Amino acid sequence: MTEIADDAVDLVHCLGFIYLRHGQPFRAVVMLIVAAQEQPNRPEILRTLCAALIAARLGQQALGVLDKLDMLVPEDTQHPMMRLMRARALLLLGRTEEARTVFRPPTPADPPRPPKPRMRAA
Repeated sequence: MTEIADDAVDLVHCLGFIYLRHGQPFRAVVMLIVAAQEQPNRPEILRTLCAALIAARLGQQALGVLDKLDMLVPEDTQHPMMRLMRARALLLLGRTEEARTVFRPPTPADPPRPPKPRMRAA
């Protein structure tokens, strides 16, 4: 990929984000799909595309993008924003109980406790 092409993808990504922030989710989706097709493994583009798809009420497509993000960046799966986007996409599809389950933070059986501070002798 050339630097000019990288700059062009960044520009299209920014335009998509601007459309999204200014209430034009369908235009944002178009721009972001173009950027994602050119560089399909950039998580920041896919996250913005997912947000635009949710704003455009395209829940099934948003879930597909979230699944791809889970494969690309598995450590971000439990990030609160990723769980929120997945829950919102599920809500768009009418899957309310699944959305509730996804949005709740994971509860480990025995949460780790922070170590007690040690007193130092003066």
